[in-house]
Amino acid sequence: MAISCIFALIDFTMKAAFYSIAILWLLGISCTNVTEEATVPAQKVVDSTSLYGNRQFTLPEIQPQYADYLSEWSVWGDFTREMKTLNMQPLPVVKSRAEVLVKHTDSLLQKIPPQVFTNPIFTRLRVVTMRAKLLHQEAHRPRIDSLALQKSIDEINRAAENLMVQINEKFAKDAIDKSQADSEQRELAKQQRFSDSVFRAELRDKEGS
Repeated sequence: MAISCIFALIDFTMKAAFYSIAILWLLGISCTNVTEEATVPAQKVVDSTSLYGNRQFTLPEIQPQYADYLSEWSVWGDFTREMKTLNMQPLPVVKSRAEVLVKHTDSLLQKIPPQVFTNPIFTRLRVVTMRAKLLHQEAHRPRIDSLALQKSIDEINRAAENLMVQINEKFAKDAIDKSQADSEQRELAKQQRFSDSVFRAELRDKEGS
């Protein structure tokens, strides 16, 4: 009887130890999973309805009297349309606009018409091209940084605005130079007519004497 009790006690003790080890093992796995879940960084969820850009931005217009000078510049009209519709758009639209702007600015930079080309305009266009590529990069990141994307749009807005201002200034200067040249030409023609009239008068005086 005593022996049976001893064996029963031993059996109970071993089972209790086994169950205790099993419980501790399960608790260890559970704690590990909780720790791992806590250390996984939360993915930033981007609201596809959020709008990016500047509501107040307006792309300067090329003065109507200079528009013909740009008619031969490939995709110029497409570029300006994309810039005018870039602001206050959701992320999918910004991505699409950025892709198109990269293509258009590369195309514009490759062939600038002679009537448009100046070193300042070339430099401004290079800045716009660079800003378009940076915007494309920001808009296509796996995890969108909203502040960086907004800043990138502001920068391409400013670059495009500077380009338009530079083009208008170039055409305005050309118009002033042409007006001055025309005035000089008219003055020279006037002086020539005066000289001719004096010469003819002197010639008549000589013939009369």
